[in-house]
Amino acid sequence: MNQSLIKGKYRPEIDGLRAFAVVAVIINHFNEELLPSGYLGVDIFFVISGYVITSSLSGRESKNFWDFISSFYERRIRRLVPALVFCVLITSFFVCLFNLDPKVTLRTGITSLFGLSNLYLLRQSTDYFAQSTELNAFTHTWSLGVEEQFYFLFPFIIWFTGFGRQKVKSSRNLFIAVLSLTIFSLIAFISLYSTNQPAAYFLMPTRFWEMATGCLVFIALNKRVLIIKRLEKTSPIFVLIGMVGVLFFPISFAVLSTILIVVMSAILISCLREGTSVFTFFTKEKIVYLGLISYSLYLWHWGVLSISRWTIGIYWWSVPFQVGLILLMSVFSYKFIESPLRRNSFNSARYQIIGFNILGLFSSAFTLFLFNTNSHVMFSGANKSFPADNSWGNRMRSATDEINGKKCFGKIPYSEEKINNLLANCIIINPKNKDNRTFAFVGDSHMLAIMNAQKLIYEKANNLIHYSFASCPFPYPRYGLLPKGCDKFLQKSAASILKRLNEGDYVVILNYHLSHLGDNSLDDVRHKLFNESGELPSNGYIKRDIYIQSLFEFVDKADSKGIKIIFIGAGMRNNNPIFSIKEWFRPFPLKSTYQQEKSHAMKLNSYFGEQFKDKKNIIFFDPIKELSSCCNEDKIFMKYFRDSNHYSDYGAEVLIKKIIPIVSSFENS
Repeated sequence: MNQSLIKGKYRPEIDGLRAFAVVAVIINHFNEELLPSGYLGVDIFFVISGYVITSSLSGRESKNFWDFISSFYERRIRRLVPALVFCVLITSFFVCLFNLDPKVTLRTGITSLFGLSNLYLLRQSTDYFAQSTELNAFTHTWSLGVEEQFYFLFPFIIWFTGFGRQKVKSSRNLFIAVLSLTIFSLIAFISLYSTNQPAAYFLMPTRFWEMATGCLVFIALNKRVLIIKRLEKTSPIFVLIGMVGVLFFPISFAVLSTILIVVMSAILISCLREGTSVFTFFTKEKIVYLGLISYSLYLWHWGVLSISRWTIGIYWWSVPFQVGLILLMSVFSYKFIESPLRRNSFNSARYQIIGFNILGLFSSAFTLFLFNTNSHVMFSGANKSFPADNSWGNRMRSATDEINGKKCFGKIPYSEEKINNLLANCIIINPKNKDNRTFAFVGDSHMLAIMNAQKLIYEKANNLIHYSFASCPFPYPRYGLLPKGCDKFLQKSAASILKRLNEGDYVVILNYHLSHLGDNSLDDVRHKLFNESGELPSNGYIKRDIYIQSLFEFVDKADSKGIKIIFIGAGMRNNNPIFSIKEWFRPFPLKSTYQQEKSHAMKLNSYFGEQFKDKKNIIFFDPIKELSSCCNEDKIFMKYFRDSNHYSDYGAEVLIKKIIPIVSSFENS
């Protein structure tokens, strides 16, 4: 048996494995197509962490419980906090230079300082694999939060099983306790992943089994468990090849990939022995050094890539410079921040070290708060007016947009009384209307965006009804998942329209989810739904076929009364319009975004057009075809849209002017 496996001994090959893990993560974060499951390097880190922590606590003498706990946390604080604080402060400064609205990023940074960023990201309903996460410079700190929460629990398990006091049979007690928790944690991870992927991904209890696996491996190695004796004879080269193969698995195999990489990491730690080619490679000086600086590499790589995406972008020619910057900052952090403070070069007492680091955490958090408060001053770009007309967003949130002096827009949460008032008041009778023809405009905030342009319909001697409600796609009877106010609005607005409108009247439908089609599949229209508290659940997706079914139920009821439907399809969107704008720090603005978004919208409109062809009372309005001049560049996009997807007043007027002759043509046919 390799003597370095004995408790407390340093294993340089473990640092080699760390290097392997961090390189896999960095490759994946540069370009996920190169190594689709390279993110699993984090899971390798978890296994190593559990192994190393158990090793460091094995045989360590302590006077009492307080001495044991304070000693443990002193070492963890010295290991993690200084480098983290340095990275967060420097990165936050540059984020504020290049991001006009860094609120979410800075809040993630603040929570990362206290080991809570995984919970903050979960609360924000973050999808780790979504493109938006690449723009948050601290998304990657979720794993530090998981580890720090594990460190909060694990020393108590170590102590109360007797392992921290070197009691008789303490290894057995620890093994049984950790194995039991591992089984529960693994079951929770598998079962929760299918229903709430972000929770399974970000929460420590569903990640506990990975770090616990490292603990179990250490105990088994030192107690010479039979299965470990057999694993030691395994050729590590085959295990490493298997791990590399798993890193190429597609993301759709995430659960299986995670389990396989954890198991194979445990096996590799068990069978890495002198004389093997993998051991020789992992113990090469430069590989070991990469492992030694792996924490700093992990901290800095994501921030460099995130800021690069905000600025020059990531191209084949930029990669050497970005890799060089990552290495430079990591080496500097390791040499001048991490190592001196980790080794207590200043010979400070334990409680002084803990106190200084806690003071540093709160001081850094306060600095980030000041950054956020003054971010508009720190922003170095020239384009400070985009997204256009932010006052519109404020008006929308306060529900003060009016037609004829009456509030005609609801938001979450909204009482039944206010819904009733909205439905009763937002009706405008036109005295010039001899035929009493009415146009009912209904939808969510996208319908609100075209409110001013509805005057063009009114000027054609028509009555108007305007019902819009934030985040409520009309009609959509998904009761129990939509907020109660939304459910009631959908039911009552549909009933009100069917009651008030008659033959020859029109219902115009425009919803957000149609202009917010996701990149992954046409099977899901990606529209986040709010719960009653105004938070976003992780699985808020509207199924396309369910929406069509509920729409057709309303269409059939309208048809029985001779009411016509004008259904406005998917328009352009650009969730990151800022990247199409040239700045001094963004010399190569993206030009492909509009083509991609137009392609997505065209596919969805083609689908809806096919669905509606047999419905005689539906006019399907395809804004991509009708607004043919929009949008191939940012100047045109900003003319038609006031933000990433809501129409501007100009765009709304063009939209309505295109609808009017289509209605006339439809009536004359």
